[in-house]
Amino acid sequence: MKGTGISYGAVSIVNGISTNIGIAMGNMLRVITELDFEYTGETVTYSLNNNIVVDNRVIDEALHWFIKKKRVKGIKADIKIYSEIPPSVGLKSSSAVAISILKALYSGAGDPVTDSIVAESSFINRMAMVSITGAYDDAAVSYYGGIVAANNRLNQLVSVQDIAEPYIIIIAVPSKKNEKSDIDKEGYIRNRDQFQKAIELFRQGKFFEAMELNGDIVGGLCNIDLKTIRNDLRNYGVNCVSISGTGPAIFLIKQQPSMLEKVILYISDISYHTIITQTRRLVYEHNR
Repeated sequence: MKGTGISYGAVSIVNGISTNIGIAMGNMLRVITELDFEYTGETVTYSLNNNIVVDNRVIDEALHWFIKKKRVKGIKADIKIYSEIPPSVGLKSSSAVAISILKALYSGAGDPVTDSIVAESSFINRMAMVSITGAYDDAAVSYYGGIVAANNRLNQLVSVQDIAEPYIIIIAVPSKKNEKSDIDKEGYIRNRDQFQKAIELFRQGKFFEAMELNGDIVGGLCNIDLKTIRNDLRNYGVNCVSISGTGPAIFLIKQQPSMLEKVILYISDISYHTIITQTRRLVYEHNR
């Protein structure tokens, strides 16, 4: 059986660690999984060909979840994963990989892909221990696109909305990765009221203000000062500068392509690798 699954990345609007409400905006960075697999009477075995580092725990848990759902004892798979999303920097790569693998498995088995894939991806990330919250919001935005707000504790969507007007997203990726064990969880809890303020800004439709407040809080917890970058880039037509996930990736949102080259040069000068993408529109309408 052969199947292909495609999923997409996202950036944070509001981090959900302290409030359980995570809000994210989809982008066009892809993860493509190609699978050639067969059921076996044994356990789970696979070979992997990938262009970036992929956490094998996510693959293991996805395959184990699938054979349990199909009520078979084992699976043997050849897996190819191509990802445009750098891992371990806050860009939702684990959720995108899980969604992509599940889509490929369902495709190969001839099964329909439904909204349940979001909860399945969240469960897989919890079991693989690659997410603090389970990242239901990240899985949902990887699947639906648009802008998603979700309760990660209850695995429930709060809102799903389209991004009618496209925006350019410039992602600044440092060489340093972010280990989950290094995250100051207590610091997020201490700043719960500030994250709640960011949620309120989002509810008022002030997306950029919500993003920047979120970025300032997260930046304070991982020693990244966004104020200088923000002030330097306002004259280049940058609408928003923030941090995705728990960092350390910084992202900028720009509506117009003018002076984009100057923005990229600035990011390069402060020793970040630059990725250019754009917002992703709502693709799957949530069955409310």
